[in-house]
Amino acid sequence: MNSHSKVLILSLGRRGGSVRYGASIIEAMTGVPKETFVSKFSREAHPRGAIQIPTYRNKLEFIFSSMIILPFLWLYILVGLIGGRYKCLYTPYTHYWNVVFFLTFK
Repeated sequence: MNSHSKVLILSLGRRGGSVRYGASIIEAMTGVPKETFVSKFSREAHPRGAIQIPTYRNKLEFIFSSMIILPFLWLYILVGLIGGRYKCLYTPYTHYWNVVFFLTFK
């Protein structure tokens, strides 16, 4: 881990109070080096500087994204973790994909 390590934030939900809560917490983390991933399909406002990734809008997209998008995201994050880009993981709420990243950061 180096002094430039960031907090990795995954806020992958699409709608509702949890997503709004996550966005407000992320916005309040001023001065904290962070890299934030959010769902491209979120109906809520995205935090500033967030990277939008396609998650899903229905069951078919969930299957496709879990088989195609998730592995690429996981690989990107794994390389960053090994390279010292991230110091910790923050997920403001539960999402189906979180377990993959919890195991990676363990």
